[in-house]
Amino acid sequence: MDWSENLELRAIFREEVAERAHNLVEGGKALGAADLSEHALSDLARDGHTIKGNALVMGFPTIADAGKLLESTWKEIRDGRRSPSAQLGELLARLASLLLAAVDIEGRAEPRELLAALAAVRDYIGGANTPPEDPGAGGGGGATPRSDGSTPSISDSSDGGVATARYRPQQIHHGPGTQKAEERDLVDLGGLISTIEGRVIGEATRVESSKLFELINRFVEVKLDMEALAQDLRGLRTAVAAGPGDIAALAVTWEVSVGRLQRSLDELQTQALDLATVPLREVTDTFPQLANYLGRRTGKELRFELIGDDVEVDRQIVDALREPLRHLLVNAIDHGIEMPRERIDAGKSSTATVSIRATVKDHKLVVTVEDDGRGVDWDRVRQVAEEHSDSTAGLTGDDLGRVIFGTGFSTVADRTDLSGDGLGLASASEMAAAMNGGLRLDTTPGVGTSVTLTLPASLAMQDVLLVRSDGHRWGIPEVSVLATFPMAAAELHPGERRMELWYEGHTLPLSSFAFAVGLSETEEPNDIVVLSTRLGPVALTVPCVEGRRQVAVKGLGPVLAGSPHLAGAALLGGGEVVVVVDPDQLSDRVRSVPLPVKHRPKVLVVDDSQGVRQLVGAALSGQGFDVVAASSADEAVHELAKSDFDALVVDYQMPGSDGIELVQLVRAGSRSLPIVMVSAVATPDDQDRAWKAGVDAYLDKFDLRKGALVDTLRNLLQMRGVAFKEQSA
Repeated sequence: MDWSENLELRAIFREEVAERAHNLVEGGKALGAADLSEHALSDLARDGHTIKGNALVMGFPTIADAGKLLESTWKEIRDGRRSPSAQLGELLARLASLLLAAVDIEGRAEPRELLAALAAVRDYIGGANTPPEDPGAGGGGGATPRSDGSTPSISDSSDGGVATARYRPQQIHHGPGTQKAEERDLVDLGGLISTIEGRVIGEATRVESSKLFELINRFVEVKLDMEALAQDLRGLRTAVAAGPGDIAALAVTWEVSVGRLQRSLDELQTQALDLATVPLREVTDTFPQLANYLGRRTGKELRFELIGDDVEVDRQIVDALREPLRHLLVNAIDHGIEMPRERIDAGKSSTATVSIRATVKDHKLVVTVEDDGRGVDWDRVRQVAEEHSDSTAGLTGDDLGRVIFGTGFSTVADRTDLSGDGLGLASASEMAAAMNGGLRLDTTPGVGTSVTLTLPASLAMQDVLLVRSDGHRWGIPEVSVLATFPMAAAELHPGERRMELWYEGHTLPLSSFAFAVGLSETEEPNDIVVLSTRLGPVALTVPCVEGRRQVAVKGLGPVLAGSPHLAGAALLGGGEVVVVVDPDQLSDRVRSVPLPVKHRPKVLVVDDSQGVRQLVGAALSGQGFDVVAASSADEAVHELAKSDFDALVVDYQMPGSDGIELVQLVRAGSRSLPIVMVSAVATPDDQDRAWKAGVDAYLDKFDLRKGALVDTLRNLLQMRGVAFKEQSA
């Protein structure tokens, strides 16, 4: 939404700038000659603050910078941190006097006079006298001075103020360099999972973000290893309880020491995470002005409420919320609430209420955007959906929710600069999924609508529910878990299309966890997990619920990133990896009408890392493959002798016989079996050996193609005439 070109909004903005700039000019003139009261100084700071916020809403970064500088300077004078003077007053008055002209310039050309006035104020207060950081220090994290001598603020960066530290791995097929085998680290499983990406945490705290989040990562990993050790020690104490007293006493000492170390690590982790938190108001600070603009723009009467914006959460979460929350606020005002006459005719107050509420509890951030408007018109949603696709004909109830969350879907007939682009709910839903969180839409015709985002308060540490299925542990983001209980305590009955669970007065669709993630049902279910998803609650049966853990969830690397039902992976300590699933994607699968299951290609995955086998197996299973895993070349030969396979995925380096030798052995007996080699350690010469041995495709684990493994296997199988259809729940 580029509102800088909207003539009406620009006129409203210009009117407010004119009023507040006049106050600021008069305040600057009076600074050296009059004793301004604390109240007057606060008003001037507030004028600068308002200009800053409104300029950010309109997309005028230079005017926003000027407002920010005016706000901070007047605050410093009010609080006694800066001495007033006639010269400073003249500079502040000059800066404020140029704001109105800049409204007509910025967005079309560079407001040079305003930039020069900004530089003059910064020069006076010492901003330009601070030497810029050495661009070569700390990985190039320093800011580059502008030509006017000033230093860009966070809002000047091209990515919206977020400096991201990214790991740029060496591409072994593009150059002579290699990555040593010993560098294969559990932190990223050879590139199959990503590292946590650090971002700047604010102007007042000078911390290099990449080092900060590396520190957090290290604390997390050490803490998880310590938890695993503590569990082992408790087992040791139990085992020797009846043995010699010295051994039992030693176990007690170990346990006390480990407990003390755990407490220390908890404190260090909390301190490190606190460095990366900011108040939510960094996003919502401009929303009162935005709501005011939107009300005047649309001709609607409204009262805007902002509650709980002082909660502090991970900076990355706050940054991710910026645009989705703005979209949701625009949606609520533009086509959620009614015009005053329509509200009066419906027996409502002519003034609508739109609110944003935020709370943090149990490591969860819950943000709700709510209005008391007309509610979602599901008949209109169905009509628009059927106009655009015949396949949506007959959709009812929750099924329409899948449509309303789609990118580009809108019930607005005539697109405007405010709405109609179909980005509101879609952007919020995509953001929630990317943050391993959830979104819920509640609406009642004639009463109103609320959209609730439930997100982890920190990306570095998140709570997951551990369940066991198909012989592996899986993680479900705790923010989406409503309840867990034994199947024996559940009320189940057959529904029209699937089994259903009676839960808190409603029937919920029910499926097995294994079926939802594309696995075969090999174990009897014993427990039920109820999940909150964007289409409403769903229930999954699992063989075992193992409890909750706090883990570091990391995104999938590009080779596996094409599996939407997987949210990422986490290390549990002791080298164990758990695959974390996306509740919304599982919900979509559970709610889909079951389709006939055609042939699912059987793939043998060979890798010496248990974590890699689980990640690759989970990615392929959910995309329509049956997966068998082997930990070595010898085990792979045994599996190949037992049954037929449609494809082979093999790691390059394994203990004993390496992947090349396995490929050569397989090719001696079969020229047609598709073989994909995956590696993060091979040299170009090794890669050449792989091609000569007979592989059909070679992927390093840092491959830049999203979902490269799944796409490669499908292409190879289609070339050989193997047809298959993904299983749906």
